[in-house]
Amino acid sequence: MMRRRLSFTLVELLVVIAIIATLTGLLLPALKKAKDAGKKICCVNNLKQLGAASAMYQDDWDGYFPGGMQSGGVFISNLEPYTNIRSMASYYSNDLKDVKIYWCPSDTYRANIVSTYPSAYLCLYSYGLNAYTSWDCVNPAMRRVASIKKPSRIIYMADCKNAAGFYVHFGANCFPFSASADPTQAVDFRHEATAETLWVDSHVSTIMINDIYGSWEKVYEMP
Repeated sequence: MMRRRLSFTLVELLVVIAIIATLTGLLLPALKKAKDAGKKICCVNNLKQLGAASAMYQDDWDGYFPGGMQSGGVFISNLEPYTNIRSMASYYSNDLKDVKIYWCPSDTYRANIVSTYPSAYLCLYSYGLNAYTSWDCVNPAMRRVASIKKPSRIIYMADCKNAAGFYVHFGANCFPFSASADPTQAVDFRHEATAETLWVDSHVSTIMINDIYGSWEKVYEMP
């Protein structure tokens, strides 16, 4: 009798399993949402730090923006004194912690490249740079902060992707500023259909595709 009282019947076991499965199904989405929120906060902090570093560079260099990401990672080397992160042009690494604020934890595209091609160092750069803001671009229209009339309305950097390469310079002819552009080549709405964005005045905000779709004036001001 004692043994019979202490044992579970098959029906009771099935009920317990069903309860556990139900609770798991309820908890997993909440846990995923919390994890995604943490990644988003990290991304926002990255962009804020990049904005602060860029502002310090501008103060030291007569109001000029740092250079671009082409030409061997000039942007990163220009900011090196303020970020203490060495230019990725000078070494190769497959360790994401080495690039710190340059990599968004929600950037699965580049994370997958790192695991496949460890020497592809520039793939660790998760953020795209407005092509009109770097001093080393050809015929730049906005290479000094003072040349921008509405800095709070011009995008400086944003969550970006580039299926054809690793770094991204985006401009008025890129997605989604140009409706006809390839959607795999610029702004990446990887945070639950939103993207984190650093503006020229150094504030960071969350945008949806409808906020900037077809709005080339978000990246370029007519001289």
